[in-house]
Amino acid sequence: MALVSLLVKLPVIRRVTRYLLITDQVFLFDVAGDARHGVSELTLEPTPEPVHFPRSRHGALIEAIGQFFQGTRLQAAVSLVTEHRSLFDAGIVAVTEPSPGLIYKSPQRYHCVLHTPYLDLRRGGRLCTANSAMVLGFLSLRNSGALKQKMGLYGSIKPRNAPLLKGRFTSLWGKWAHGNYYHWLIDCLPQLARLGEIGDSPPITLLMPQSMPAAWEDSLACCLPPGMAVQRATGWVRPEDLVFVSPGHSGWAAWLAAKERDYVRGRVFERFSLNADSQPTRRIFILRSRAVMRRLLNEDEVAHVLARFGFETVHMEGLSFEQQVRLFHSAEFIAGTHGAAFANLLFAGHAKVLELFAHDGFRPLYFFLARSLNLDHEFLLGSEENRLEDFSIDVTELERTLGRMLSRHYTVH
Repeated sequence: MALVSLLVKLPVIRRVTRYLLITDQVFLFDVAGDARHGVSELTLEPTPEPVHFPRSRHGALIEAIGQFFQGTRLQAAVSLVTEHRSLFDAGIVAVTEPSPGLIYKSPQRYHCVLHTPYLDLRRGGRLCTANSAMVLGFLSLRNSGALKQKMGLYGSIKPRNAPLLKGRFTSLWGKWAHGNYYHWLIDCLPQLARLGEIGDSPPITLLMPQSMPAAWEDSLACCLPPGMAVQRATGWVRPEDLVFVSPGHSGWAAWLAAKERDYVRGRVFERFSLNADSQPTRRIFILRSRAVMRRLLNEDEVAHVLARFGFETVHMEGLSFEQQVRLFHSAEFIAGTHGAAFANLLFAGHAKVLELFAHDGFRPLYFFLARSLNLDHEFLLGSEENRLEDFSIDVTELERTLGRMLSRHYTVH
């Protein structure tokens, strides 16, 4: 590593690596108005008001988030935010006013146009400016990762012979979108709500890969704005103009603004003739025994306890998008191990949510998603995880938690 660091400082090698590889990374608001990168000036959008979570109600959650902050990659994402706090001030902050607790602030949102950028429509899903600099924050800060040292030999291969596409385009495709239902449904699809408001003169065409998983295709068909065409492509392409919308939420806090969640829910409910005000009745326990990691080691025992409370067990694998939507829409109580299936909370009605984690495996993203939807969310920590993040749950504690959740009427503030 030391030798590589030394070599790339040599002028000849540096020139070669910059010619062959993508070695630079930029935030768009750092290069806004820069003709060299082909980025227009940013158009700032209204930002939602900060949301307060009082310690009196969310004490356990606040403690778990505090532990999660320590020694995780979220710290790297927060450091990137603070470097540009004047424009991208976002995140989770401990406060004493208006009362002890947490404040979540959504990022300042913006959109801009990139002239002749490079867009990767393969599994990796990357975006580069016209000057071949990787755009950080293509989906969210967490997905971009921390700024890497610009050591050319470890960069990405620079795209060659990318076809130029005439017209005005946008895209929802990006890193993690290809294989993770959560990132597609929560990071990508809600962007259509904002893209539909930017304007249609000239019209925007949505650039997407040649093929996507069936649930991705079905959800896109539900949510595509009226009049927006879809063009399929593969590999690297160069749109003449690409409309970029910034991430809607920061890092692990999957907080959806009202405009975004109402847009997706409204379009999906309309497509499947669902009543947003219907009263759900089912209690479901999401199984993960078919997963390759983060499984519940005593899943049968947990299912037996839940059955006494009226829960039915479901495997999400193999369900179509419509079946997943209808399942969560009909559920008054949803329990299960942390996983991408919980992204379907976006379609839940008046539901209670119990999320199961290993002892040190807590992740707050579905708490924020649930609260943005006014859903009652609790979590339960289990045993230490093994190398595959598998763990077990204390069923006595599970019974106590279920009894407490079922006995109270949750009031949203």
